[in-house]
Amino acid sequence: MGRRLFGIGAAVAIASAAMFASVGPASGAAVNSLMVDKVVSGAVPSGTVFTVEVSCDTAANQTLHFNATGHPSAQNGDPITAPVITPAATDSCTVNETVNGGASVVYACAVGNNSVRATCSNDNKGVAYSDTNQGAATITITNTFVATTTTSTTTTTTTTAAQPISTSPSFTG
Repeated sequence: MGRRLFGIGAAVAIASAAMFASVGPASGAAVNSLMVDKVVSGAVPSGTVFTVEVSCDTAANQTLHFNATGHPSAQNGDPITAPVITPAATDSCTVNETVNGGASVVYACAVGNNSVRATCSNDNKGVAYSDTNQGAATITITNTFVATTTTSTTTTTTTTAAQPISTSPSFTG
């Protein structure tokens, strides 16, 4: 009987170890990802730093900054490594550029090729993750600066002097 209990105990220990190995620790689990990219076109005013707000239902909201060339930066414009937002399994996230330096702004959203149950919003400013930890999306914000042209208008006014009128008296009668 003692051998039998030992055999059952060993079997349970081996099964538990195998289950832990197949699941793995929580830190190695798949997570959703949201990247924000910036494209800048045209002459950007000197010292411009773009600000983008990322808000998700449950993941921590983040404020991102990009320098005048579109590279992720600190608030002062110094380059940094691009942050990756990690939305929860059922999060919806929205991206909104709050400081655009006076540029026109266009949003584009793309879901990764191997992404599972992540969907871009119709306005391309958001992503919904539907009960998944394998969703990957990128929202690209394009800022276009149009060169301003100045035009001047010249108005010329011509005045003509009144011509003298000459008449002769005429008598009737």
